[in-house]
Amino acid sequence: MDVNSHVSYFGPNRRSDDPRVEIILEYTDEDRSSVEAGRGEAARYLKQAFKDAGIPLPAENFDDDEDDPVLLIAAWCNRIGLAMQTATGHEVSAQERLHEPDRSRLTLLFEHEESQVGHQAGRLALRLLAEAFPALQWGGPAYFPGREFQEMYAAFNPISRSLVQPRDTAAIVRAAIRAEVPVVKLERDPYDPVQGDFRIRMNSMLMLGHAAHRQLTDGTLVLTQSRLDPRMAYLREPVLQLLATERLPVARHQHYPQPLISPRRASRIRQALGGDLVVKPGRRSGGRGIGLGLKSDHDVSRVADESSRLGGGVLFQEHVAGDTWRLLFANNELLAVLAPDGRAQDASVMHQDTLDRCAELVLKLHVGLAMFTVVTPDIGRPLEESGGKFIDLEVAPELDRALAEEPRLLDAAAEGFVRWLFPPGSESRIPIAAVTGTNGKTTTARMINHVLKHAGRNPGLVCTEGVYIGDEVTEQEDLSSLVGHYRVFENQDVDCAVLEANHKGLAAYGLSFRQCDVAVLTNVTEDHLGDWGVETIEDMALVKRSLAERGRAVVLNVDDPHCAAMIAHLEPGRLVLTSQERPGADVLAAEPRAEACFAVGRHEGVDWLEQHGDGSVQRLAPVADIPVTFGGAARFNVSNALQSAAACHLLGVAQDAIVAALSGFKPGLETTPGRQNIFDDLPFRVLVDFAHNPDGFKRLSELVDGMEVSGRKIIAVSASGNRSDTFAEHIAEACAGHYDLYLCKDYGGLRGRKPNELPMLLKRTLVRCGVDEQHIETLGLEEDPIQAVFSYCREGDLLVLILGNMEFFAIREEIARFKAGISASSGTKSELPDQ
Repeated sequence: MDVNSHVSYFGPNRRSDDPRVEIILEYTDEDRSSVEAGRGEAARYLKQAFKDAGIPLPAENFDDDEDDPVLLIAAWCNRIGLAMQTATGHEVSAQERLHEPDRSRLTLLFEHEESQVGHQAGRLALRLLAEAFPALQWGGPAYFPGREFQEMYAAFNPISRSLVQPRDTAAIVRAAIRAEVPVVKLERDPYDPVQGDFRIRMNSMLMLGHAAHRQLTDGTLVLTQSRLDPRMAYLREPVLQLLATERLPVARHQHYPQPLISPRRASRIRQALGGDLVVKPGRRSGGRGIGLGLKSDHDVSRVADESSRLGGGVLFQEHVAGDTWRLLFANNELLAVLAPDGRAQDASVMHQDTLDRCAELVLKLHVGLAMFTVVTPDIGRPLEESGGKFIDLEVAPELDRALAEEPRLLDAAAEGFVRWLFPPGSESRIPIAAVTGTNGKTTTARMINHVLKHAGRNPGLVCTEGVYIGDEVTEQEDLSSLVGHYRVFENQDVDCAVLEANHKGLAAYGLSFRQCDVAVLTNVTEDHLGDWGVETIEDMALVKRSLAERGRAVVLNVDDPHCAAMIAHLEPGRLVLTSQERPGADVLAAEPRAEACFAVGRHEGVDWLEQHGDGSVQRLAPVADIPVTFGGAARFNVSNALQSAAACHLLGVAQDAIVAALSGFKPGLETTPGRQNIFDDLPFRVLVDFAHNPDGFKRLSELVDGMEVSGRKIIAVSASGNRSDTFAEHIAEACAGHYDLYLCKDYGGLRGRKPNELPMLLKRTLVRCGVDEQHIETLGLEEDPIQAVFSYCREGDLLVLILGNMEFFAIREEIARFKAGISASSGTKSELPDQ
C-alpha cells in the first residue's frame, strides 16, 4: 500500500469548496488480500487504541460491512483522520473517497479547519492503520521510525487543542460565505498566527472583503472600523467608565493594577464598595477567575490573587442583588434578551426604558455586536426603581460562550455582524481574472494587466516574476498561487486582480477564492507530471479545469484538445472561445453555448484578430500590429493575445481600449521578462526565454525558424533534472532540425542527476533525430555557465539562451561582462572565437 500523495488544501480546491486533507493510496492485489485477512483483528486493535488514548469511538465504531477491503481502508482512514481532530475540539465532519479501480488508486478526502492539524491527523490515521494491519507493506510517509501511534497522539493532542477556531469565528465565516463576501482566515496557512497582549481572541483573525473593501476582525471586534479604544474589547474598566459617562446605573467598582491584595486592603475595598464583593480579572478571560458574592476579607484576597494572574489587574465590584440578564445587539438591532439560565426570552419581559437606553448607546458605539449585562431583582421595572445595575458591556462578545444555551442564535448574530460590515448593495470584492495553463499563462496575465491599466484601472498582478501593484513591484519571486493572490487582496489601492495560478498551487494548496469573474485556460501539455497524484496529462487537465469550474465567465483555447474537452464539464455561464487554427464562425457553430469567439481571420491578404458573436464579425487589429507576435511569427503569442482580448472583453473593457493596449504591448524586460527577450548589444544576437517543457521548446523553435540570421542559429538547451528521461528526450526532439549548433548543458541544479548525465542524454536524442554530432557540444556544470555559452558565438549568430529565474535576473550583468571582454575564470580579455 503506497502513499502516492498527502496534501492539505488551504482553501477552496479542486475537490471541494472547503479545506480538505487529501491522501492518495495505490494498492496491489496482495494489499487487498492482506486487508481482507486481517480486518477482524484490525477492528479490535483500532477500538483498543482509541480507548487507550482516551479518544471517543466514531459512531460507526469500525464495525463495517464494507465488502471491498480496499474501500474499508478508505473508510477507516477518513474516520480516524476526523476522529483525531474532533477529539481535540475541532468541528469537522465531511469526508469522501474517489476510487479508480482501473488504476488501483484511492483518493481519500476529509475535512480540516487548520491545515497542520489536518495533515498530522492524516499521518496519525496512516500510522494507526499500519499498526492495525502489520501484514501490509506500506510505502510513503506512513512509518515514523521509533514513534508509535500513542506517542504521536500524545504530542498531537495539546498542539491541536491550542489551534481550535472559536465557534463564533466559524459562524462569521459561514455567514460571509452565504453573503458571498470573501473571507480569509489570517491565523491559518499560509499566514502565521499573530501573538501579543493586544489580541482579543486567538485563532479568530479574519479578513473579510478585498482591497479597499476589506475589513479585519479579531474575535468579534472590527479592527478597521472601530471608533473605540481597542483595549475596551478586552479590559473591563474602560467600558464601565463609558457606561458611567452615559449616565447609566453602573455597579460601584474599583480597579487595582497591582497583583497582590492583602486581607487588610481587601477589607478597605469591601468597606468602600459596601459589603459583599464580586472579584474579576481586569482582562476578560472567558469567564475564568471570577468570584461572586465574596463575604470575607480572606476570600476576597485569595480570589484577587488568582484573578491577577490572568492579566489586567483586578476589578472589584459591589455585589448587586438580583438576577443576571444579558441583551445582545447585532447590526444595531436587539437580537436576544437572555435570561439567567441563558435562554432567550421575549423582549417584552424587559422594561422598555432599559431596552431604549441600550439601543441608543449601541448606535453611538459603532460596533457590529454588543452585549450588555444587567443585574436586577425585577427586569420589568426601570433599573433605578428596582435597584438594578449594569455590571458589564462587551463590545466584542464571545458569542459561543454567551449563546451556549441558544446555539441557533449564533448564526443569526454572525449574519447580523456581516450585514453591519457589508450592508445590502455594498461592494465586498474586486473583479478577478485568473489565468492557468502549461504555457503562456504569465504572458497572458501580463497582457490582461496591461490592458486594464490602459483602461484606467489599477490592477494587482501576480505572476511567475512576482507581485505587482500598478507599476510597482512589491515582491520579486514566484508567488503565482494563493500566497501571492492574498497579497493583492490585502492591498487597499487595487481595484481589480489578475492572478496567475500555477499547477502546484492548484494541486497542493488550493485557491484564494470561491469564484472569479473570468477564468482563462491557455493549454495543457506535458510538464510537471509525477507530483501530488498528477501522473498523466489527463490528470493535469483535471487540475487546470478546477479553475475553469470556478469562473463566472470562462475563456478556453479550443485549439488545445484538453481545453476544448472541458466545455462539456462546465456549468452554464458565460463562455468565450479562442482559436487561431479555425474560423471563428465555425467554432461558434460547433459550440452553441459560447457567446463569442476570438479568432484569427484573413482579410485582403492580412491576418486579423477578430471577434465573432451574435452573427457578426468585428476586426480588432492586424496580427502584425501587435508587437509581441513578432509579425505573426510567434504563434503562441497570437494565441495569448486572443485570450487576453477575450478576458478583457468579459471584464467589460471597451474594444478600442483593448486594441490600443495590445498594439502597444511590446516584448521586453519590463513587459515580458524571460519571454522572447532580445539583446542586440553584442556582436551576436541573444534571445532569452524561459522555455522549460517540450511544447515551449517547440513553439520557440517555430519562432526562430521565421527569424532571419546572417550567421548561425545556436541554442543552449537543457532540461530539469527532476523530470523523466522521456521528458528530456521530447525537449531534444522539439529542438532537432531548427538550429546549426546545439549546446547541451546541465540545468542550474542537478536535481538528483549526475553531472553531464542530462547533456549526454540530450545529445544522444539529437543524434537519433538526425543532427550531425559535430554540431553538438556538451557543457557540464561550468563555474560561469552563461559566459561559457557566449564563448561559442561569433558575429552575426543568433543565440537562443534558455535560463531559469535566478539566471535571468543576472543576464544584463553577464552581457556587460562579456561585452567588456572579462572572463569570470581568468579575468583576461577574450575575443569572439572563430569556430
